[in-house]
Formats: sequence, structure tokens, C-alpha cells
Amino acid sequence: MTKLLRTFLMPVGILLTAGTLLLSACAPKKEQWSNIPEITFTGLSADSIKAPSTDQILLSFTFKDGDGNLGVPVTSGNKDVYLIDSRDEQYNLSFFFPQDITQYVTAGSAISGSCNLYIPAAGLELRPDHPLRDTVVYEYYIMDAAGNQSNHLKTPPIYLQAP
Repeated sequence: MTKLLRTFLMPVGILLTAGTLLLSACAPKKEQWSNIPEITFTGLSADSIKAPSTDQILLSFTFKDGDGNLGVPVTSGNKDVYLIDSRDEQYNLSFFFPQDITQYVTAGSAISGSCNLYIPAAGLELRPDHPLRDTVVYEYYIMDAAGNQSNHLKTPPIYLQAP
């Protein structure tokens, strides 16, 4: 009877062990994010704008940061989001994340979310050699409170038209 019991239990034990390993391999794992912020482009509200004008284009992107230190104080002299005009790097823009972003994260904890940023056409000008139409591409990135820059992305071309 012992031999019969061993013959039966041996395969059952192997199956249980294999099943446990299989289940643990399928268990969700906590993703480890870098402490350097990362951004991903999600959209641009339009591909053309009158410049200069009171119009705006909405740039949307997602972000994640492993230590959640996004959102710098207004008094720091730094901003959170940076845009660089590809044409001549003269019309650079910088923005703050909403100051209350810090209320949504525990110090040292990961944070992720989406950002919608309005790019104003008020300061955009057509270059003298392009008086009726021009094209701009913005390079953009975010920076956390420790000074870590995210990856740099570029917008699709934005076509500027004379008002």
C-alpha cells in the first residue's frame, strides 16, 4: 500500500509544485520605474495655427517618475516643463506643473499621469524669409525637483499661418 500511495502522490506533488511556479510566474509584479522622469507623446490638438494670434495648440503627453518628485516651488527659479523652438531656439517656453501635484504623491513614491499643455501663438512670429507660412517643431521635456531631465521628445510639425 505504501508503494501504491507513493506512486500516486509523487505525480500529484510534482503537479502542485509546477502549478505553484506557474501561478507565481503569472502574479503581477510591481514595476520599478526610474527616478529619472519619462514622458510619452499622446497628442496635439491641431497641426496649424495663426501666428501671432490669441490661438493656442494643446500638447498632451503622459509622464512617470519613480521617486515622484515632480512639481517645483514657484520660488525655486526652475520650471517643470520645457519647450524649445526648433527654428532658432529663441521662443523657448517653460511651465509649472500645477502646484498641488505634490498632494497626490507620498514622498519617494512613484507617480504617473497625463499633462495637457497649451502652447500660445501670441509670441510666435513668422520668420522674415517665410512671411506667409512657417513650420515649427518643439522639442520638449520635463524636469523633476532633483534636476533630472526626462527623455526629450519632438512635436509633429506645427504649421504657422499669417493672421
